[in-house]
Amino acid sequence: AEPRCLRRDVDHWIRCMGSQPSAPAASAAAHADAGTYVAASSDIADGGRIQRCVQGRYVTILRVRGVLRAIDSICFHAGGELGLGDIEDINGKACLTCPLHEYHVDIATGEHMTKAFRLSNGRLEDMGWQSQGVSQRVHTVSERGGHVYLTLSQSGAVGSDAYAYSQTSGERIIARGRGSTR
Repeated sequence: AEPRCLRRDVDHWIRCMGSQPSAPAASAAAHADAGTYVAASSDIADGGRIQRCVQGRYVTILRVRGVLRAIDSICFHAGGELGLGDIEDINGKACLTCPLHEYHVDIATGEHMTKAFRLSNGRLEDMGWQSQGVSQRVHTVSERGGHVYLTLSQSGAVGSDAYAYSQTSGERIIARGRGSTR
């Protein structure tokens, strides 16, 4: 008999791979080594986003100020639904705000941004927004011929790696993100 955990992993893989849109035939052949097809360009309007599972990893692809960005969907801090969070401008940087604990993550760099304070003469002094370093993995996204392609980043360890393949969290994000390109 097949072990239950193996069967569950195979079922997850089939669902995950099945959630990918089909690449246009000519385009897929021409760009086989240039990323995984994730959507038609028209599927991601400016200010919009899509959720995808690519090679088992849950990723949010966004178009902000006309630029495509890709970032792990599941928050590094506690597995929250970062990919569904609001986009906020912090010091000119577009940041996703995790709905679970309101952590702010720069979508271009994956840096965790926090508001810093210091105690001065018995009073808290606002030191502005500061980076706490890269905590969320960002990925390379490109657009060619009306199609969007994603190349997963794999170099080094990043905090979001701990949750990036979580089926429970990832499938919840995909389900809640369906039908919306907000």
